[in-house]
Amino acid sequence: MKDYTIKAEDKKDYILDFEEVTEGKRKPLFVKRTTEESKTTQEEVTEGKRKPIFGKKTTEESKTTQEAVTTYNIYFADGKKFGKVVASDENLRRIEAIQEKQAAAGVKNKKIFETRKTKSGIMTIVSAAVSTGVGVALTSAATGIGLADPTGLTFAIGTGVITILGTIPAFAKFMKDRGTVKELEKIEYRNGHQQMLGEIQNYDNALVDVSGEVVSLIEEEQNPFSILNIDRFSQKDLETIIENIERQNKTGLEYVKKQQPK
Repeated sequence: MKDYTIKAEDKKDYILDFEEVTEGKRKPLFVKRTTEESKTTQEEVTEGKRKPIFGKKTTEESKTTQEAVTTYNIYFADGKKFGKVVASDENLRRIEAIQEKQAAAGVKNKKIFETRKTKSGIMTIVSAAVSTGVGVALTSAATGIGLADPTGLTFAIGTGVITILGTIPAFAKFMKDRGTVKELEKIEYRNGHQQMLGEIQNYDNALVDVSGEVVSLIEEEQNPFSILNIDRFSQKDLETIIENIERQNKTGLEYVKKQQPK
């Protein structure tokens, strides 16, 4: 998910993402080994005679074996990473609850992020204009002292390089802010249609024209539109599903009842 924090101090507790990690862990394994050991006994004969008998002896031999251990790595908004988090259903539910709470706060503050996007867009335009002006000025100066190529190459290089260098930071900021707003709009749309999305299994035509990736997500996940899957579906996918459900309801036609798994 995106970073919806407003204050810098909020980043330390904000979970941006997590990943599942499987590692091999060596643990001791005790193997029982049976051996024969030679003993001797006294045989009852006229002359004392000792003969060997064989008895079985069991010993434990320590070996090691490889065991797969799955954990989570947690990534916070301030750049810190925590590892060795137990990969359990309980921890997964906790992460989901935390991120849903973060998303709710982000939707509540959406106007702030929209304002940021507008400002960064303006800065991108201003930066490009200023940088182009500087490039033209430098090219003109070079021409005045005889450094310019008569073909206009100096102008192209001077203007192009300075424009790019001056615009990149502002444009990157704008793209980041735009991505944040788009994700918040998707979450807000999902929140407003939770009930219909929760009944998707009752509508055979709900997935018409929906991407194959999202169809697979719905088939595989118990809660496909969880915040944990926010990067696996688009707002367009959600809109298509809702439109299909509404259309099926409006026609008033009777459809074949969907077979429920036993």
